[in-house]
Amino acid sequence: MPSALKKKDIPVEICIVKREKEVLRDKLELSWKEFEREFKRAEELTTTLAAQHQWDAAELTLKAKELTDCKAVRTSELEQGKELEAYCSRLRFQLSAVEELLVAAQAKLVETEAISTKWMKLDELERRVKKLGAIKAVRHR
Repeated sequence: MPSALKKKDIPVEICIVKREKEVLRDKLELSWKEFEREFKRAEELTTTLAAQHQWDAAELTLKAKELTDCKAVRTSELEQGKELEAYCSRLRFQLSAVEELLVAAQAKLVETEAISTKWMKLDELERRVKKLGAIKAVRHR
């Protein structure tokens, strides 16, 4: 038994470790819920973006047909180019927002992995405490 750990200190240490474990579990649960919420939001944005893209693609197809039938092709091409640039700008903005959500989700994942590592260390400490308790029980006999 280490000299720094006295018999009377073991129950206190066990209580401290249990409380820290509860706190870490609560933090992990909150982090996981936040991660799931942000991940769901990213999926919703991705779905919305895909639907908007399909709708816009269909709309662009119709505009392209109208453009070929139009006598003022040059004027119509310029207008279509402006619309396309605005659409691309919107898509870039939406893509940027989705990428930011992805970065945030990845950061949460890293944080969750760090918490999991702490849990594994805590479990190891609990095993050690149990082992010390068993050693103490054997020595006490």
